[in-house]
Amino acid sequence: MVIDFSAHLTTLSGQPLRETPESERPITLGLVAAEALLALAPDEHGTLTPARSIQRYSVASRIYAASAPVSLTAEEVADIKRLVALRWAPLIAGQACLMLENGNV
Repeated sequence: MVIDFSAHLTTLSGQPLRETPESERPITLGLVAAEALLALAPDEHGTLTPARSIQRYSVASRIYAASAPVSLTAEEVADIKRLVALRWAPLIAGQACLMLENGNV
């Protein structure tokens, strides 16, 4: 699946979400996905293996460095969706999960 992680997330009224109220930088699908991959989910404290840490770090690095859409496996997309839903509030997680499901290219 090919995903455009540069896509911007919006408020319910369609205005771009910003990293901070003072910031001009929009929140992107890439930021949401990378932060979710790099954060520990509540059930992962003390259980995340080195191999899983490396895998998640590698995917987050690919997303962060991307200047074009990124090709991911269905398993990687499912993992990102699960982690996004755990890490972010519904306004952000809902949009991000829909973008990931639709391929967002």
